[in-house]
Amino acid sequence: MAWLKQHHRILTIELPATVLKEFNAKEWVKKAVDCGADVIVAFAYSYLGGLTFYKSKFAPPHPDMGNRDILRETVEECRKQGVKVIAYVNSIWGGEHEYKEHEDWCQRRYNGKIVEMGPSREMCLNSPHREYIINIIKEILENYDVDGIFVDEPSFQSWCKCKYCEEKFKAETGLEIPKYAKWDNPKWIKFMEWRYKCITEAIEEIAKSVKSVKNDAICFFQFHFPISSFSWLWLSIVSGGKMEWRYGSEYEGFYIPRIYAEKLEDISKHEDVISMELYRSFARQPVWWIGACIKYAKRFADNKPIFTLVETPFFPWSLYLRPSVELKATIGEIVANGGCPWFSIYGPGISDMKRLETIKEVFQKLKSCEEHLNNVDLLKYAAVLFSLQTVDYYAANDTEGRYLNHFLGFYRSMIENHIQVDVLSDKDISFDVLKEYKVVCLPNAACLSDLQIRELEKYVKSGGGLIATYETSLYDEKGVKRNNFGLADLFNIDYTGKTEDAGITYIRISNEHPVVDNISKGALLPYFLNIPVSTPRSMDNVLAILVKPPETMFSPIGEDTKIPVILAQNYGEGRVVFIPGCLDAIYMLMEINDYCNILANAVRWAAKSPGLVEVKNCPRIVEVNSWEKKDGKRIIVHLVNHGYDTRPILGPISRLVNYAIPVYDVEIQVRKSVDEKVKKAYLAFHNKTLDYEVKDNLVKIVVPKVEDYEIVVIEFD
Repeated sequence: MAWLKQHHRILTIELPATVLKEFNAKEWVKKAVDCGADVIVAFAYSYLGGLTFYKSKFAPPHPDMGNRDILRETVEECRKQGVKVIAYVNSIWGGEHEYKEHEDWCQRRYNGKIVEMGPSREMCLNSPHREYIINIIKEILENYDVDGIFVDEPSFQSWCKCKYCEEKFKAETGLEIPKYAKWDNPKWIKFMEWRYKCITEAIEEIAKSVKSVKNDAICFFQFHFPISSFSWLWLSIVSGGKMEWRYGSEYEGFYIPRIYAEKLEDISKHEDVISMELYRSFARQPVWWIGACIKYAKRFADNKPIFTLVETPFFPWSLYLRPSVELKATIGEIVANGGCPWFSIYGPGISDMKRLETIKEVFQKLKSCEEHLNNVDLLKYAAVLFSLQTVDYYAANDTEGRYLNHFLGFYRSMIENHIQVDVLSDKDISFDVLKEYKVVCLPNAACLSDLQIRELEKYVKSGGGLIATYETSLYDEKGVKRNNFGLADLFNIDYTGKTEDAGITYIRISNEHPVVDNISKGALLPYFLNIPVSTPRSMDNVLAILVKPPETMFSPIGEDTKIPVILAQNYGEGRVVFIPGCLDAIYMLMEINDYCNILANAVRWAAKSPGLVEVKNCPRIVEVNSWEKKDGKRIIVHLVNHGYDTRPILGPISRLVNYAIPVYDVEIQVRKSVDEKVKKAYLAFHNKTLDYEVKDNLVKIVVPKVEDYEIVVIEFD
């Protein structure tokens, strides 16, 4: 499976919506290859009706297929074209032939209702349906020359309260499956943890079955929407009010992978590829959100590729494709953050295929410069923690409000200020990992263990920078509230035991400091979210305080309180900025520019030194990610123009990116060691040489124009 170590471009020829009688496998494989795809996912077992696109002993073939074997036609054509071919297998949607005979295999909602999707019913992987799927997978591997199996949606999307789950949960825990979500009830938490375990067990068994038939076949599973919460209202609107058939309103506000019961840390151990479905329209997020998800997934990848499935259609219109500008930005976002772009061609033969030329244009560019995408490491400077502990044991059913807005607002401020940023997971809070970064950021990482706290203290004492916001460390790793911040010594502050609604008010800048640079002492900034009431151990470290809210928006301003909002101090050899206020979440929601700048200033101050690569004269709509070739002889800088789309989607309908504003004369500065000599600098897509200037070990390069996506390479002797 050495081929997996290379960068890939993937297309799925998605058949359920097409007119199968008119489908020409040879034609569509050729179109995919002409696009620059080197991996094709071929439909074998469909999510609509549980039908196969080959002759199966276990499931009925699609009735429009006639005597054809479309899977065989597709596989044989892929072999002729010299591309890898992966068989697609739906894992939970069963057809009438299955659920009518085995209704007890169906997943069930908390009220016992069976989950439906058109002609399909959702089947439970704790039931004999699991063996049914394994038999289909083995049948494909034994009879078709495929390079692997892609298993879609191995998950719960219901409660599930089928008889197999009830019996299994009772046997393993001694408990009954709860009927309602009660986040302060240990039995409910145990049920959530058990659901994760069940799906991981099913995935492990399926993966082992693949290897038992064909050891060199790869196996991977769909993982859904990390760093996302569930909006039942949005999905209900875009489906014409019919979303209740699949997702119930009882899930509103849940973390999406929790609904599916998919835990990436556990699933990734049993697959050869990390596969993620990142349909940003469903997550209601901008293009840059895709990059954050990829960086998070890489924490569990162990050098496995990240196949990143993104939407081509403007859902819910699956046959109308998104604008070319958006597709280019999306591909750039994936590659710049270390993923492999993957699109599905819905309804080949009947869908709007104009945008296929756009995918072809960028895929061919990537194909021409693969050497700059393989054997590279992301440069390390700042890292932001995405804390699943906090999501699972603190955010409850308000994942967006209690956590995601903090994380995404902080991450957004980093990329908009062109700060090189990585994403960490809970398991990375150890000194050996943290010491690789100049500064580590904890946006409302409420749940931290005692061990993680000790590792953070060690990191800062030895010279690391730390930024934390809101209720970071106020709870242990299981969500049990502490009497004080676990990091109180680093923060130089003590919690009084209350977190209060600040009301519609202001914060006042109370001291001059690099963190609040360019904001006048005494300046008022808008504030409106909760804040933990705390007592600083020294007012010298307090940079901003909360102001009591006025009676009305037109009334005289209230008095200053003693509640600190921003604090900064030295600790050991390191620096700490603690922001009890929700500045990160407010920036995500309201785009108050001063808060964006404060967060970026805090990172730069705590880091004590600039990164290896910096950019000047570069607007916030351009995202910058810098990589280094493993041999140390090349720096590769990716510049992705997001157009105007850096904002979250606050409304119920996804916003399209229809145009990009070209950016001119972006200056890249690369710090080099004394003995390094620059060989050349150039644009990878165009193989165009760029002039450079070297002064005081700083290489300066000007990129004349960034229209959508550019890769700049600096080579050293």
